[in-house]
Amino acid sequence: MTARLGSVASFAQDRGQSRPDAALSSRVRGACGGHPNARFADSPNGNVGADERFGRFSRNISTSCDLSELVTGLPLVNRLRLSFSASLLPALCLCVTASACGDPADNDGPQAATEADAGSESSSGGTSSGGQGSSSGDGSSSGDASSSGDDGSSSGEVEPALPGEIGLDRVTLNQGTGVTIAEAGAFLSLSADAPRLVAGRPMLMRATWSLSEDWVGREVEGRLVLHQPDGSEETLIDTMMVEGEADLEDLGGAFRWSLTSEQMQSGTEIRIEFVDLSAADETPVSSLPPDGGLVQLPIPDATLSMHVVLVPIAYDDGAGCKTVGDTSAATVDAMHDALLQQNPLASLTFEVHEPISVVGPDDNLTEGLMQLVAARTSDGAPPQAFYYGVVDNCDPDPSPTGRAYGIPSDPTAPSAAFDRIAIGVWEGVELTAQTFVHEMGHCQGRYHVFCPDAPSAGADPGYPDHPNGTIIERGYGILDGQLRDASLHDYMTYCPDQWVGAYGWNMTHATQVALAEAYGALEGPPPPGDDVLLGMISPSGYERWIVVPGPAGFAAEVAESTIELRLGGETLTQPGTAHRVADGDDVVVMAALPPGGIEAAELRELRLAAVLR
Repeated sequence: MTARLGSVASFAQDRGQSRPDAALSSRVRGACGGHPNARFADSPNGNVGADERFGRFSRNISTSCDLSELVTGLPLVNRLRLSFSASLLPALCLCVTASACGDPADNDGPQAATEADAGSESSSGGTSSGGQGSSSGDGSSSGDASSSGDDGSSSGEVEPALPGEIGLDRVTLNQGTGVTIAEAGAFLSLSADAPRLVAGRPMLMRATWSLSEDWVGREVEGRLVLHQPDGSEETLIDTMMVEGEADLEDLGGAFRWSLTSEQMQSGTEIRIEFVDLSAADETPVSSLPPDGGLVQLPIPDATLSMHVVLVPIAYDDGAGCKTVGDTSAATVDAMHDALLQQNPLASLTFEVHEPISVVGPDDNLTEGLMQLVAARTSDGAPPQAFYYGVVDNCDPDPSPTGRAYGIPSDPTAPSAAFDRIAIGVWEGVELTAQTFVHEMGHCQGRYHVFCPDAPSAGADPGYPDHPNGTIIERGYGILDGQLRDASLHDYMTYCPDQWVGAYGWNMTHATQVALAEAYGALEGPPPPGDDVLLGMISPSGYERWIVVPGPAGFAAEVAESTIELRLGGETLTQPGTAHRVADGDDVVVMAALPPGGIEAAELRELRLAAVLR
């Protein structure tokens, strides 16, 4: 019988480094010919380098990262129990010896583990051995491995279980930010604030335990049974020496299982079991659900993806600073991984654009933003694409360090395509990646989060009452395999030591779901619309106006608001809208062109008079 987990309302920093547990072996144990004791050896998991796993790229070419490639490189090591379906029988036959697939009646005891198996499991004591007498021609037993002789006692008796009891306690899931799905050995009904799960994205699942007072330390096997929508079933196994309380602050302080992107499907059902390896058999001593049934994970159908175009800025301030923004492999890798680990995505693709030119001082990044708008429109980019410029303005202490064109309240509005444009100053690999994640957050609809040590303007009033802009939930990096402390700050603060929390995760999840539903896998330019007038007005009095192809449906979007412009001695009132840029005081104006259009020379004379509602 299948229960349904309460549904939720509407993924090594230096990945090439191996982790200590990456050298562990896993053992595949399956049912062969109906026999539950057939055992097989498996080779250790290898640690795949970054270049092999991601197909990294050189400058100015495109690449993509499919999380399904991460299976062999995931940092957590599981020991795997498979219940083989008919489709796996050919592979099974390659592994199983004739004796292992023999008549179950001839295999009353556990099969002896292979030498490789015994070696790989020696540290955990997870191997099993057993004696079995052979049969003579007349049917009598020629061996007495099970008999001691005169007194009739058995020399092969299994020692009884050690004192004490263990029970399942808490179960957590983590694809970037944590959510508890079970407490005190019972599944919870998840709240609307719980982090959404993402189909096709790897996930860390962990389980803690409770112990009776008379517990004596011993090895316990934690099993995660996965039942997929196609009817296939497999069991992931983690064995631990349990001597005291579990510790979720330590990655190895609880049972843990790494689910691959393929295993994270809508409709996946689970059961968790603890098996006391000191006991005479493998009957679970604790199970969740307690009745041995299954519970469905709240994994949605949608597989979320994101496409980012990185644009190096060829910058010349006219005073000796001539640079091209750094889009080297190291910088691009860092930006890619930082965004992917902190965003609810199954896949993230990057494309490196040809450099675009910005001439003249642009310390406030206004001209860079306008050139990115022009590049996006001339490229005919699909509406769901994100554009991000990287500029080096030769300032050792730049301010601002980044800026987004806007913060969309409705990501599917026609004009919101321009809000998926931002720019950041190159400040070294790590800070550049951090700024990138922050500015992409604006493009996905996020405002700042207040932090007392570094207050920011326009803080989100809806951010939960977490002290000092912290995330509260424990984070996890699906690429580097590292836990993040719950005291880190949200990446939309201006404070250091940042990560994503449930609130930001769910906001960007909603944006990506809306884009997926509105545009799907649309490729190529959006439907054509009329040309529109775009302006950037700075508090200093600087105004910059350009004419670009507008999105279809723009006129209807702005029909209820108007912009008043002055051109020479004439006043023009046009349908339009205006907003402040993120991370700045500049005002962005978008208006319908007046009849007959505007000449290039006239754009230099155009001024914003008022924003009317």
